[in-house]
Amino acid sequence: MSTSSNPLNNLINSLLGRIPNWLGFGIIIVIGIIGLVAGATNQPAASAGLIAFGVWAIGSAILAWVTGASSRPDGFSGSFGATITNLKSWVWWVVFAGLVVVIILAFVVR
Repeated sequence: MSTSSNPLNNLINSLLGRIPNWLGFGIIIVIGIIGLVAGATNQPAASAGLIAFGVWAIGSAILAWVTGASSRPDGFSGSFGATITNLKSWVWWVVFAGLVVVIILAFVVR
């Protein structure tokens, strides 16, 4: 059975459609803060990769939000997060480049 014909998924999609746009960005920012705090408090040594991921997630969400993108919470596919749409192409490239830098940093600084 496809998810589009499932009445429960239709109800959830309808409810998610009524949630304010800023909540999706808020979820991403909270996840970034969790990554930042978890990386900074990881003992005996801080995790530069988690700290960088947290900063990237916070910065990316704020950049997307202020440039007019839209978001919504997304609880399907076995995960919890947010989906961002209507990104300007230059914002997408900045966010992608930042992710590449974070991945490289996570492997280099161990």
